[in-house]
Amino acid sequence: MNFSTMNKINTPMQNKTIIRTLLLSAAFIFSISIQAQDKKAKALLDQVSAKVKSYSSITTSNTIFSITIRRNGDIIFKPSDKGLIKLGGDDADKAILCTDNLAPGAAGKPIVKDGVVSYKPGLISTGADLLGTGKPKQGTFATKILVK
Repeated sequence: MNFSTMNKINTPMQNKTIIRTLLLSAAFIFSISIQAQDKKAKALLDQVSAKVKSYSSITTSNTIFSITIRRNGDIIFKPSDKGLIKLGGDDADKAILCTDNLAPGAAGKPIVKDGVVSYKPGLISTGADLLGTGKPKQGTFATKILVK
């Protein structure tokens, strides 16, 4: 055994090479670990996706509101008795006038096909009468929705 080589002092260049090798090794081991975690995360997301796709609807609710997302793509918002749905921002302040007078479907309902609601074109004219009274052909205002 040659003891003279065991006590050899590394030169600065050799130290840099050793440090570089150690850092590259650590980075390689870290990347393998990340890839393993990515595979686990993807597998978990695939399981959750499969489970969610099996539901006919997903509802989140509490005493304040509920939101339901149905498999067909419908989204149903239901605020509390004193809550409102505001579309366009917190400063939404316009009510929506609703009428079934223009609905071409059965029982005055709109026709919904392939995610599109269709109405027959028409003119709403009440003469000197009021709109939004809830009477036939006068429409009614939405009571839980404000728009901007």
